[in-house]
Amino acid sequence: MTEEEFNLMKAENLLFDDVMTHMVDTTLRVCVEGRLYKITEKGTFSVDANKSNLLEPSIKNFNPKITETIKTGQSLKLNNDVTFTKSFSDNNISNSDFQFVEDIKLATRAASDTYTENAFHSQYNVNSYLWNNHSVVQKFLDWLRGKDVSRENKFNKNKRVQVSVFDVNYAFYASAGIKVKMQKRKKFLGIPYWKLEKADKIVIGFNGLDGIMKYNNPRSYSSINPALNKQWGTFTGTLNGIQSKFFYGMYHKLPFIKDWVDDIICVMPEIKIGNNNWKDKVGNNLYEAPAKLVYQQLKSLENKYIYSPIRHKITPTDPKLAYLVWGNSSTEFNKEHPYITCVKEYTNCKSKSVIFDRSFGFSILNGSVSGFLPSDFDIKKLDVFGAAYYGKQWRGVRFYKY
Repeated sequence: MTEEEFNLMKAENLLFDDVMTHMVDTTLRVCVEGRLYKITEKGTFSVDANKSNLLEPSIKNFNPKITETIKTGQSLKLNNDVTFTKSFSDNNISNSDFQFVEDIKLATRAASDTYTENAFHSQYNVNSYLWNNHSVVQKFLDWLRGKDVSRENKFNKNKRVQVSVFDVNYAFYASAGIKVKMQKRKKFLGIPYWKLEKADKIVIGFNGLDGIMKYNNPRSYSSINPALNKQWGTFTGTLNGIQSKFFYGMYHKLPFIKDWVDDIICVMPEIKIGNNNWKDKVGNNLYEAPAKLVYQQLKSLENKYIYSPIRHKITPTDPKLAYLVWGNSSTEFNKEHPYITCVKEYTNCKSKSVIFDRSFGFSILNGSVSGFLPSDFDIKKLDVFGAAYYGKQWRGVRFYKY
């Protein structure tokens, strides 16, 4: 392959979030606030831009055992100039080597089980895998691979679809999400590798996904109020033993999930800003509701109508989100617990990613620049899948964690 093809292949393997491909150069470097970062399969290395000549020697002489001493997302100074961040662990392990371990788990639990009562994956010919493991052996594998778990489903020996659910941290940039890639097998000097191939259709589906979003800077309740020009329906319901008024309607550009859809059907409880009684007795208790009850509430929206931007009857596969927040005061919150379901198809593309959270930032203290991530998303439960349509058939991969 050419040098350009090699760099492209390397970027595809290390940059899970598509936005990253527009930020870095062909050698996977980016300079931000006077600091130079380079992403490698070992992790992310950074140095003051004026000392860029120190970067490559540090990468070449790096001792990989250092990664065993820190967690993903943590940084370690290699010397006075170069810093290493553990962006992800080694995920270049043959899936077949450990297939038997997951088969044991799958044998004790039907692959069609889902904690939301949705089974949107059933028509896409997917193979199901645990994303979160419990045995000692499986926990070791999770530690080894990090949270950038990939699986494949082959159409034939030369065509496959690959699905990844990832949670990576590049020191200056962190993201968590799901990515689907259609790939074809190529060879260079007899060595096989996989490159992107256009699929007729790609689908990303959520039987369910929920987690905790934490904000380092609290947000005002008023920032999530529906726009006044939107027509929202209302109903009174009981969730987690708490009775509340709820609103539902079309929300545009919700901050929680990105690169998915612009408009999402959203249900959220009435928020009484400045009312401590509401916060302590209603709002924060709704936040703690069991996931199954929340998904039942989302399912109850089916066959109802929304009227913005046009009259639309809600279907089972429409993008839907329940939005619950936890307030640390009566006027602002610093945690949210979103729940989503949907199926979304995309045509004529090679890959597609949906980002649960994307965080980017810096802090400057006494002239020293370091990464500062405004938010952090922790997946609690998931039942998600991706698939590609090629040669008149669907094939895909489903990950679940209950």
